[in-house]
Amino acid sequence: MGADYDRSDAFRGARFTGADFTGADFRDCDLRQVKITDSWLSDVRVSGLVGTFVVNDVDVTAYVEGELDRRHPERVRLRQMRTADDYRAMWDTLEPLWAETVDRAGRLPGPVLRQRVDEEWSFIETLRHLVYATDKWAGHAVLDKPAPYHPLGLPQPDYPPADATALGINIDADPSLTEMLEVRRDRLALVRGLVEGLTDTSLERECLRVPGPGFEEYPEETLSVGRCLRVVMKEECEHRRYAVRDLTALEAELAYAGAPGRRAAATDAVGKLIQIMLDYGPGTQTWYRKLLDIRDVLASDASDEAALRDAGEMFATFYHGGRNFSDFYIPDEDYEAQAMKNREL
Repeated sequence: MGADYDRSDAFRGARFTGADFTGADFRDCDLRQVKITDSWLSDVRVSGLVGTFVVNDVDVTAYVEGELDRRHPERVRLRQMRTADDYRAMWDTLEPLWAETVDRAGRLPGPVLRQRVDEEWSFIETLRHLVYATDKWAGHAVLDKPAPYHPLGLPQPDYPPADATALGINIDADPSLTEMLEVRRDRLALVRGLVEGLTDTSLERECLRVPGPGFEEYPEETLSVGRCLRVVMKEECEHRRYAVRDLTALEAELAYAGAPGRRAAATDAVGKLIQIMLDYGPGTQTWYRKLLDIRDVLASDASDEAALRDAGEMFATFYHGGRNFSDFYIPDEDYEAQAMKNREL
């Protein structure tokens, strides 16, 4: 297991040459002005607050934002909010989206809603955080409640537990979906009441934001009602996007639960890869023959566990040697079509 660098500034301005970061995990890090050149980036996933992002001299920032807007058009409405009516329309959009997402989550077994995907928050934890965000930006900032925080809320991961306790929050709480939905209904109603009473003038009212425990070094500041409610709605937008992403992964995992299901999923994936090799013949013969061998193993009389183990070991060899499967991609004259096909691959 690799070393763990938590809250370190030891690498600020550092230079890495010939270093091996395979499998490294950068989480909640400041990567501004990072430059990566002449490096091998394969199976790399990036998420976060993205400013200018240039890949091989191509600025892909607008493409990424445009694709996110296409998938989640509520993001566009959020950015365009100006008037009180805009804020009401935005909340009218968010409420049914979340109702649909909660309904979808409710069809999954209870324990699955506590399950994290790729170390991100579980569905229950996501609901807990949204309660906290509403308490912080609506209850505390806008309404100036002296004790706005619900015990089941959940601050950001780096929030000191002792400071959360000082706010009346129980970080270690383990509520059920039913319990969280009851709290969420109350918080949704609170925001609904705020936006229903908004006027263009009241949007500009200044609220005094006093830093909570753990952030005493930050100065007090005044923020408009509109700014505070925009934060609440952005939290609702972005965390719903994450929740939908992770629910999709959890549903797929359930669909192929158990060794028989995994064997069927592997057989299906190998079949699709074989077809891709046939469609893009030149240079794919080596992969094609190996995939046929893997298909035969999965179709053999071996037990599910043995077939999956042997097929996995065979597939692992695709990534050994100089030219390996990481170098393969599907070409297309249409850039967007090429990107879509390779995402699927």
